[in-house]
Amino acid sequence: MNRFFISVLTLLITLTTMSLQAENLFFKPFEGTAHGTIPFSQIDDSLWMPAIDRGIELARQEVDAITKQRTRPDFENTIVALERVGEDLNRVLGAFYPLLSANSSDAMMEVAVEASRKLSDYSTSLILNEELWKLGVTAKTQHNEVAPAQHELAPIYSQVNVAVDHHQMSTHVEAVLLTLIPRCHQVS
Repeated sequence: MNRFFISVLTLLITLTTMSLQAENLFFKPFEGTAHGTIPFSQIDDSLWMPAIDRGIELARQEVDAITKQRTRPDFENTIVALERVGEDLNRVLGAFYPLLSANSSDAMMEVAVEASRKLSDYSTSLILNEELWKLGVTAKTQHNEVAPAQHELAPIYSQVNVAVDHHQMSTHVEAVLLTLIPRCHQVS
């Protein structure tokens, strides 16, 4: 009897999850609006995180497909392909951040905090993806203007706002590493 109850409960949870995913308007093209614009009046705060999570997962799969390709890397199958990575995620974020800015709520702020952590992890995984580096995707820029020795991580396939985040993260990592250098010299 107990196993039957657990099986039925598991089935109900699975069906409910599938139903919620099927109803998430970010999982399909926007329909019923002029020119396929975002139907803001149909958006519920419960839709954001599942859509962001799905967008990140799809983007990771797209990057994996690029790094695992068997053809010789070229501009089209690497750089252009990377430029297209994350279109689903960008679609969700393109609705979320303007709405957050214009009509924020406590629930949306909670989503923003959680999404920020997940997006930071995702961005870091792109920056540190050794397989992309092997394909020749540049992630290091040297400045010759004010600070000739300054280097930063600046993937050439990033959108501007993401590239700024990369720079902020790499600056933070550099600051942490600089605090560790004296300790390393003490050990040796």
